[in-house]
Amino acid sequence: MRFIKWRKKRHFAQQTRVSQSKLWDTEFLLAKAKAEREGFRMEYDRTGERLLQLEDKLRKERANNKPDKKIIKKLKAITDDLTKDHKQLKERMEALDKWIEGPLEAEDGTDKSIKAIIEGQRSLVDLLNDYRKRL
Repeated sequence: MRFIKWRKKRHFAQQTRVSQSKLWDTEFLLAKAKAEREGFRMEYDRTGERLLQLEDKLRKERANNKPDKKIIKKLKAITDDLTKDHKQLKERMEALDKWIEGPLEAEDGTDKSIKAIIEGQRSLVDLLNDYRKRL
């Protein structure tokens, strides 16, 4: 009986280590996702500033006495492309925010956001530690 109790403690100690490792891996994933989101945010800000500059140039060109249609057409095309890129970056940031913060529902109705996964793993580690202490 004593041998079985010792094996049980060892088993749950190993499970605690495995769960703690998974928690660390998920925290690393969270840090990488936040870094990726920050890169998207910086690019989003850059394209927003560039877009404002191009719109200002376009407005000034149209306000000229003799606006050059080729320049206006080129500026309009660049502005349209940047607007599309700006929108895509915003969608990517929103998707990452949803993945990080949630709620991101899986097929079974559970929350699969990174923070929800981390919270679940932390509670599992705590439960394993508590159970191991009671053995």
